Amino acid sequence: MKLGGILSLCFFIYLGSCDFDFFLLAEQWGPSFCRTNNCNGAASAKWSIHGLWPTTDTTPYPGYCEDVTYDKSLLSSIESQLSKEWPTLKSGGTNHEFWEYQWDKHGSCGLSNPRTDDQFSFFNETLGLHYSTPIQQVLSNAGIQPSDTQTYSLTAIKNAFKSAWGGVPQVHCTSADGKTLIFEVRVCFNKNTLNRQACVENFDCPSQIYYPKTF
Repeated sequence: MKLGGILSLCFFIYLGSCDFDFFLLAEQWGPSFCRTNNCNGAASAKWSIHGLWPTTDTTPYPGYCEDVTYDKSLLSSIESQLSKEWPTLKSGGTNHEFWEYQWDKHGSCGLSNPRTDDQFSFFNETLGLHYSTPIQQVLSNAGIQPSDTQTYSLTAIKNAFKSAWGGVPQVHCTSADGKTLIFEVRVCFNKNTLNRQACVENFDCPSQIYYPKTF
């Protein structure tokens, strides 16, 4: 059994499968990430997967639910897709290190769900949800294009998603060079059907934000 500094249910101590209410697919925008981190050659102007997180309606959110083993050979048949859609963007890290961390912290909390009850299924289902969630296309269809000079209203961004999907995801921002940038979009999915559902609103963005084009 592994122990950590905080002994709360499902955090830093492996106590068995955690209950959760829905899946949260976190997608990150490459240029915003790279303006606040040292990036590697895999970074590009696209939305890539940060992770799929079994999540609860209230805190504490589950993490490190079971002591799982990461076996990279289990992902060999989808590794090329993962490398394209779920790469580590940070300089100095490897994809397998990034994927192992996501599997250990978050994948271990979805084992009670038959759709994500093993390592391959967890990563494969995440790819499927990512492909069904074309964030860049949704924004583009609403006239919201990456730009280093133009800002967009948070309301317009929320309305673009609501019009396309019928519900609003969570939108998170970061700051760089005195500008507030869209950083992540987190999309909620029903844990049983894997259909998109409206998220409880959780925004840390001001009314006007940048959707940067370049790093």
